[in-house]
Amino acid sequence: MIFALLTLPLASATTWGAYAVGGAADAPAEDRAYVGLGGIASWTVNPRLMAELHTQAGVTALMGPRVDARPEARVRLTGLDSKNAVVFIGGYGLSARPDLGPSGALGFGLDLPTGARGVFRLDMRMVTDSLTPATAELSLGLVRSPAAPVVAAPEPPPPEPDEALVWLPHPYCEWVPADELARHWSRLPPDHQVWAVAPGGTPQLLPPGQQEVTSLSLTPRPEQGGLVLVGIPGDKLMVGDVSLSVGADGVAVLITPEGVVEATVVGAGRREELMAAVVSGHVVYLRAGRPEPVMVRFPKSSAAVSGDDIERLHKLARATEGWEYELQGSASPEGAADVNARLAAERAAATRAVLEAAGVPPEKIRVLSVDRELASDAPAEDLRSCTVRAVPPRPAEE
Repeated sequence: MIFALLTLPLASATTWGAYAVGGAADAPAEDRAYVGLGGIASWTVNPRLMAELHTQAGVTALMGPRVDARPEARVRLTGLDSKNAVVFIGGYGLSARPDLGPSGALGFGLDLPTGARGVFRLDMRMVTDSLTPATAELSLGLVRSPAAPVVAAPEPPPPEPDEALVWLPHPYCEWVPADELARHWSRLPPDHQVWAVAPGGTPQLLPPGQQEVTSLSLTPRPEQGGLVLVGIPGDKLMVGDVSLSVGADGVAVLITPEGVVEATVVGAGRREELMAAVVSGHVVYLRAGRPEPVMVRFPKSSAAVSGDDIERLHKLARATEGWEYELQGSASPEGAADVNARLAAERAAATRAVLEAAGVPPEKIRVLSVDRELASDAPAEDLRSCTVRAVPPRPAEE
């Protein structure tokens, strides 16, 4: 009992089992033999030691009752690389038949795994108590472990290990040399995945069921550097098949293999091609250009968008990304002011319709009030227009 109290705080989750038991002794007829059924609660303290609590109830040769309760220690004697195990058993508890008294047990057992979580047990004990000096007891049972947790995030290994290592999950929870991998696989449930690391290699998650693995060979870690784009929120950075959005701080960061990198910045209607040379262990900074306003020109007294400008606006829409647009219509000073104001508004509305038809969401387009204070020195054809300005997205309202 003292043993169980001392070891249970160090033990793992509970394993449950059941068994049939029989005993025989050179004793008076009423105590000469007994049969019964029992239950087991078991806890793994370490790979070689288990703490257990046995309770069993049965009848003696003359149909008298017998009840036993005994904490036991179960010590593995065979190597950890073997699936089957020979164990030493020792325990001390209480026996009632019907008088209550102390009882002790010593013996040996054989554990035979059946599947991922079951173990068949054949145990032989010599039991002694106040009534019977020596009883030979034989039990056959089955214990079943709870589903073992998969350790998805092991403790980190050294940044640059000196040798190849593998992570063994619960109840071991440690990094061990890769050359010990083969003998450890046999002790792990088949659904376990094991992390592996090696000098100069990329960490790798080994799939379950690799029982024949005897060595570890990892993909060499690629030579990599950093690429930092300084852009504007709403831009998108594309390198090969990888795309990143520029964050609220105006920066996008990408880890990429060493060599020449061709990057594309998309947003605000622009598509900008950039190129850089990335060196392993170093960071390269790229800066995206600012978007320029787009001017859509109209004929005199007209709000019809030309075919060329429709194509320009469609190209603008395809490269919008996270940006928004502000539109402001205007008119040349010929004619009445109210007619010019209406014409300027119609030009902004026509430009908006083309952008929406090209796929720009309506909520990303804002039409500003008509520009009534026109620059007197601007050419008339520039005044008969609608200016499209790209603006970063507005912060989300809380």
